[in-house]
Amino acid sequence: EERFADDPALQVELLGTVSGIYRELGEEDRHKALVARRLAVAQRYPGRFETAKIEALFDEVGDSYDASRVKQVDALMQQADELLHQAGLDDSALRARWWLTRGQTMGSGPAQLNASKAAFEAAINLYENVAPRDPGHVTALIELGVTYFYRGDNRGAIVLYQRALKADETVDGRDDGEMQTIYGNLGIAYMNVGEFVPAVSAYQKVVELADRTYGKQHKDYWYPAANHARVLHLSGERLRADAMYEALIGVMPDPATNLDAMVQTESYGASLSAEGRPELALRWLEPAER
Repeated sequence: EERFADDPALQVELLGTVSGIYRELGEEDRHKALVARRLAVAQRYPGRFETAKIEALFDEVGDSYDASRVKQVDALMQQADELLHQAGLDDSALRARWWLTRGQTMGSGPAQLNASKAAFEAAINLYENVAPRDPGHVTALIELGVTYFYRGDNRGAIVLYQRALKADETVDGRDDGEMQTIYGNLGIAYMNVGEFVPAVSAYQKVVELADRTYGKQHKDYWYPAANHARVLHLSGERLRADAMYEALIGVMPDPATNLDAMVQTESYGASLSAEGRPELALRWLEPAER
């Protein structure tokens, strides 16, 4: 506001970037305060920064969405829809984001899954036409894959996750957290169809990304590491799987003091039980039960 007082476009851009960082950090008060400052700058120049209000509405939808606020979310989406149309942005990346957000707020019932699928397909088609390198393109492909997964179509989900990986190769600003989601979803889908070799490979990618991004002491590393060990165990590589479980337990709290750690020790216990080693399995299953 001091150095760029005569450059409102740069102010709007920087405030948007910094507010997004605080949103990702979970510092909601700071995020909302910066969004308000951004809108205040934009509103001083009517007709020049029309997208700022629309982007703020999308953020508000993401912050407020849950099953008890469906009407509030619908009203926000309707408002964003009208602003997009008024601004002549129906063939833009922002409209594609509208379809993506619409799909994400549909719910998970059978009818809602069909509606979500249609919304994600609309988002993907628009991204491919107007903004193929937008990060939202990758997100929309992942979300569409998830709808296939929930409908029991693991093969269809795998195709979409592979498309997401392909799109991610050229995206502007790759998100390693989202890459973990893609590879993790791939691992689950491959495991569900009994293809353990590509499942192991997918989980290996997730573990590498999680280690580099969060470190072994972080809960977001424990979950993919346990899944990697479990799929190895299911594929018959028991010694390697047991060694990975033991290494994971070595970096988690002992005794496990939170749900994230308990879920992973329970996974180890289930694998030991399947091996016919019940006494050792109970060592990990009983604390989880308690």
